[in-house]
Amino acid sequence: MDNIVDSLNNAYQEFVVAAANVLEAKETSGAQKTAATDAALENFKQKWELFRVTCDQAEEFVESVKQRIGSECLVDEATGLVAGKSGQTATGLPPISAVRLEQMNSLKIQLNRMMDLRIDMQRASFAQIGNLGLLLLWHILHLFVSIWYFLLGLAYVLQSYLISGGVFKSYKALNLGKLRYLAIVIESEEAYQTSKVIELLQWLEAIGVKRVCLYDTEGVLKKSKEAILNKLKNASEFKAYEDLVDQNRMSLEFSSFSDGKEAVTKAANLLFVKYLKLAKSVGGHEEKIFTEPDMDEALKAISCRGPDPDLLLVYGPARCHLGFPAWRIRYTEIVHMGQLKSMRYGSLIKAIYRFTTVRQNHGK
Repeated sequence: MDNIVDSLNNAYQEFVVAAANVLEAKETSGAQKTAATDAALENFKQKWELFRVTCDQAEEFVESVKQRIGSECLVDEATGLVAGKSGQTATGLPPISAVRLEQMNSLKIQLNRMMDLRIDMQRASFAQIGNLGLLLLWHILHLFVSIWYFLLGLAYVLQSYLISGGVFKSYKALNLGKLRYLAIVIESEEAYQTSKVIELLQWLEAIGVKRVCLYDTEGVLKKSKEAILNKLKNASEFKAYEDLVDQNRMSLEFSSFSDGKEAVTKAANLLFVKYLKLAKSVGGHEEKIFTEPDMDEALKAISCRGPDPDLLLVYGPARCHLGFPAWRIRYTEIVHMGQLKSMRYGSLIKAIYRFTTVRQNHGK
């Protein structure tokens, strides 16, 4: 019996190891069919057949032991009955002794344990197969989603090249009158790609965009300001609203996250001083409620209230404005353009064209 239990346990352990090898091979190959996955699956089938045969042998052994115990009990009972009638000692099998009863009970306990072990093994094997099926289903779904997004990206790239080549006539005539001020938000790590930033600005200049705000969180673009202006001969830095009057030169504003924090602090301090002077002159102590126009006026007074962008293009992995001053984008259209290294001229034209064809309702 010990040999049967050991063989059943060994077969189960080999089956579990084979299932784990299949999962590992699938994960290593990225759910692709390779020689390693085929070998792992073939080994898994062999171990499953071996485990099934071992379970069948154990079941046959259990049934044979049950029949043997039942026949011996019947013989013992018959022998005891004959001895009772004749009053003589029976010549057949001896009566069941206490030692034999103990052995039979021990054998019964071992058989029950072996049956429980087999049931647990079967449940564990079914659980392993279920997990393997779920993992396979997950990889299949992931493959379909990846193919779908690959096809979308391919169509996006193809459309971008067609727009750049002038195939679509509707993109040639852009109504730049609606795009009075454009903001470009670039993720700080990608902002170090100065050549890409200059190329993007050259595209905008060729399209006809004259007013651009360059923003990144850490102020990388502000540090590269001189290099950018030297490359763009027909561009100047924006410092005041008067700089926007010149229609022949591109006006560039350089901004960062610290500018917004500093602007809010200065504007709040200006409003506080103004309110304090007003309270002293009037002599009242009524609570003052500052409104949005008050904040706009304070920001303009400290020369930190630039124009509100009509369109904001975000270059980077994150789909957000990366801390661009919120008070300047109340009615701004925000478009995520992907990473700066994969920017395309056709995508830029498409974003501007879609903005010029959208009707905006600002309300009252």
